[in-house]
Amino acid sequence: MSKPDLQNNFMKIASITKSSIVLAFVLGMAIAAGHSLWQGFLAPYLVPPARPEFTNQGDTLSKNAIVPIAKFAPPPKPKRFIPNPSEVKYQGKVSVSRGLVLRSEPKQGSDRTGGVEYSANVSVLKETPDKEWVYIRVDSSKETGWVRSGNIFRN
Repeated sequence: MSKPDLQNNFMKIASITKSSIVLAFVLGMAIAAGHSLWQGFLAPYLVPPARPEFTNQGDTLSKNAIVPIAKFAPPPKPKRFIPNPSEVKYQGKVSVSRGLVLRSEPKQGSDRTGGVEYSANVSVLKETPDKEWVYIRVDSSKETGWVRSGNIFRN
């Protein structure tokens, strides 16, 4: 072999070796990154966590015990005022065209107990001290409840 051919072969070998080292380094880094990813993020999720230990395990119900369902009673209804027929203060008519809602107490947020239509005849049985609310009985259905006094025309 001639000297230039020998030099040319060495250059090829050096070039191949250089590219092999770079390739080996890149592959090694990729394998190291993959291994770190596996060990740090994926492998811990393949093993289920240890069962927790509680200090009050003797206080728990057995697995076959039937757990009672809590039952809540509705709040007690307020005592309703039931008047005698002789306690009627005056007669009136409903003046609101859409009718009125009868309430259980003389306040806006109290429970609804019924309703009365427009122009129905009612008997006013009781008034609040400030005369803002009146307790009425609907003459046709005998329903009773509180309404605002401005919604009733006096006969």
